[in-house]
Amino acid sequence: MSVKEDVAFEDHAWLHLRATQRVSRAFSQLNLFIVHQVELPVNPNFIVKIPKNIRFENYTSSHGQLYAAGAFTYSENGLTQASAGRYCSIGGNLSVMGERHPIEQVTSSSFTYCYFPNYNKPQFLRGHEQLLGNAYPPKLPPIMTAAPPKLEHDVWIGQQVILQRGVILHTGCVVGAGSVVTKDVAPYTIVAGNPARPIRTRFKPEICERLLATQWWNFHPKVLFEFGFADVAQFCQRMEEAIAAGTLEPMPVRVLTWKDVLDTVNEIA
Repeated sequence: MSVKEDVAFEDHAWLHLRATQRVSRAFSQLNLFIVHQVELPVNPNFIVKIPKNIRFENYTSSHGQLYAAGAFTYSENGLTQASAGRYCSIGGNLSVMGERHPIEQVTSSSFTYCYFPNYNKPQFLRGHEQLLGNAYPPKLPPIMTAAPPKLEHDVWIGQQVILQRGVILHTGCVVGAGSVVTKDVAPYTIVAGNPARPIRTRFKPEICERLLATQWWNFHPKVLFEFGFADVAQFCQRMEEAIAAGTLEPMPVRVLTWKDVLDTVNEIA
């Protein structure tokens, strides 16, 4: 089989791969996973989508479209409009709000700016063509440039959560199911509600500070087991001692791009 049979589509922004035998073996070699499958099932009708503008680590899983994610992060839905660090747990039906409409202008309608061919508003395109003679080139207002949400490390998001664009969910935080998050969430803070509000922190402030200082997620995952992840204070102490002694191993994962995946496919006979 030639690589052309593995690639369903490719342009400057995307690589789409069919789930062929070679692609399945490449994902296995790179330790990339789709949904809950240990091996990517061979099904040429299933398309794996990889944006070309992201980086991702191995030991992550997605629902068929890869997203910027760190090792041991998983998502139970197809959301890709966010970036995530390591050890994040993303519940089902997570969604991201669309761009804010310009309510401070004469009209909040996106007819005034959202008539690019790829914005899926054919009624706007046709109206500008037939009624305005395409006399007004589209220009996105500043409000359309908000960044996607960012999850740092060890973030847990429950089911049915909505995130506003641009928010940062800091390391160790928890978002309760059904929440609407409109503001940044502080480290190790549990929030819930609509809009989401702080309920409490996971640990005492001094423990939260010590955990953040260790940056344990940057080291070999064996530290969780060798130093005892169930006793947080003990874990912090052992991490602090190991950091001082310089005995910790770095996280043994690879940072990958679409090209790494395609190269691995090409290397498989």
